[in-house]
Amino acid sequence: QYCNGNWQEEIPSDRSSWGTFVAIREDTQAKVRKLVDEVAGQNDLDPSSVAGK
Repeated sequence: QYCNGNWQEEIPSDRSSWGTFVAIREDTQAKVRKLVDEVAGQNDLDPSSVAGK
């Protein structure tokens, strides 16, 4: 038991480890993936624009 009275959470069965940094990494990867997917199908982007780069 932790000092704040909470029990340690179980590691998800599909993971070998789990923690705050893993959750942050997964959230960031999902956001980056969404951004890439949004511009991936756009063929008319200006190469000098942020999305075109």
